[in-house]
Amino acid sequence: MNSETTTNTPKRIKLPRLLLVLLYDSFAIVGLLFLVGIIMLLARSGEATAAGDWWFRGYLLFSVYLYYAWCWNRGGQTLGLKSWKAKVVTMQGHSLDWKTALWRFLGSLLSWLPLGLGYWWILFDKEGLSWHDRLSGSQIILVPKEKKPKEEEKS
Repeated sequence: MNSETTTNTPKRIKLPRLLLVLLYDSFAIVGLLFLVGIIMLLARSGEATAAGDWWFRGYLLFSVYLYYAWCWNRGGQTLGLKSWKAKVVTMQGHSLDWKTALWRFLGSLLSWLPLGLGYWWILFDKEGLSWHDRLSGSQIILVPKEKKPKEEEKS
């Protein structure tokens, strides 16, 4: 590998920053779930859904998927990713399409199931990838700092 290749390779996010991204995103998700819950309540004329209603759970899960997929498809950044200067891209560095976003979302659900083992896997993976990174062919990279142009000296 030459030095040009190593300098152009984006840095992947590390676990501590990823956990902070997930914390920030959880605030957005809670707000989203309140909003879509209110919409459902209004659509049902104020009548609550039955406890354990699978259709309602699916509606909530689909709403969360739409939030993530839309953000990943439109620049690769959720609220948490933007705050921590990271973004989701394919292994080739492109924005995710809807199909890849679906695979990433489903894979992330799988990563949560065994006590978040799919996320902790980043610590053991040679390339620092989670289960859902590998499943979807995507990754979270750090956004390089923008170089600010120096002001021209006035004489």
